Amino acid sequence: MCGSGGGHRQAYNAQAEVDAEGSQLASRVSGCANDGNELVADVDAMPKALGAVERVLADGGCANGDEVEVLEGRGTDVLVAAGGGGHRCLHDFRPPAPEKPAREPKVAWIKA
Repeated sequence: MCGSGGGHRQAYNAQAEVDAEGSQLASRVSGCANDGNELVADVDAMPKALGAVERVLADGGCANGDEVEVLEGRGTDVLVAAGGGGHRCLHDFRPPAPEKPAREPKVAWIKA
């Protein structure tokens, strides 16, 4: 797997597919660090005895137009998060927490 800082390391990316009731149906291990090119392979890992996958719900890491296009071409409804809202959920209507004062560094080499 390629690391973000360059170089390679022996690592794997594990995926699990579940149904709406929470039962794990399939799992797959990949050597790709990024989920962006893995959505079709993840859907293809589903047991064929279950029939065609009708709908897919995936997180933003799987947002890849080419992968979505392939699945939609098969008649699969694909729902993928397209962007993040920072650390606050977009549906969180609570008032923002009051800002805390900056913490003092515990050691001299840490800058605030």
